[in-house]
Amino acid sequence: MFIVGLLRWWYFEGWKKRASHLMSNIESLMDYFSIGLLLKTMFYLFRQDGAEKVRGSLDVKVKAFFGRIISRAIGAMIR
Repeated sequence: MFIVGLLRWWYFEGWKKRASHLMSNIESLMDYFSIGLLLKTMFYLFRQDGAEKVRGSLDVKVKAFFGRIISRAIGAMIR
């Protein structure tokens, strides 16, 4: 009876408890570091530099486009 209980714990209950404990730790870390919020805001413009709409020639629009791309990259690295 002891061996059957030991095998059942080793192959079923023990792994379930370990997985449950691991998931609890991961959820705790995600809450502590606000992973959900960081993922939602990862590619927002950094400090909203260049967020306004650009009017003008194609040259001005292309410069603004690349400025926004750089700003998003900086924001992603900082976050």
